[in-house]
Amino acid sequence: MRESTHTIVKVYLVLLAACAANLAVGWSCAAWSPIRRSTGLPEHEGPGYPETWPGGPYGEQGHWMVQSGTGFVEHVSLCAHGVEGDFNYWKGSQTPYREAGWPVLSFRSCVTAISGRTAPSAPWRNLQKWDLPLDEIIKRGIQTNSLPPFLGACKERRLPLVPIWGGFIINVLFYGVLIAGVASLPRL
Repeated sequence: MRESTHTIVKVYLVLLAACAANLAVGWSCAAWSPIRRSTGLPEHEGPGYPETWPGGPYGEQGHWMVQSGTGFVEHVSLCAHGVEGDFNYWKGSQTPYREAGWPVLSFRSCVTAISGRTAPSAPWRNLQKWDLPLDEIIKRGIQTNSLPPFLGACKERRLPLVPIWGGFIINVLFYGVLIAGVASLPRL
């Protein structure tokens, strides 16, 4: 009985360490991975919007550009501006999705505008950073601009907090096997 309890505690500790390793690696990829690949905008000639108008990573409308590095993907929504059905130019952008993790993407950050929410002490001011509700902070993740400069994190990124469950489970199992393997090595 005592040996089975000891084994359960070991498994629990290994899974806890694997979850922490998964988060640490995901945040490292989000903070320091340089952009290595980027998709281009579609070619377009003539009036009207481009024929190919792909949706976003989760079915959103518009054209989406994807930038990626090792263990990091950024989905950038590019807004089109047109007059009476004629495509004029790409205007503005926002980055609603950032995903991080290695070997599989396992955490997501999603930034969307919050409508109708204002600070109680200053109703004219939009909420930002730590003034946001806790659920919104978790959804958006922690801004790398808030980190100390000596860390050298890439600017305008976020450390994601929301798990992508499939990738999260795969990474936890991967890190769990590594941790268990290292723990079972004979001591020198």
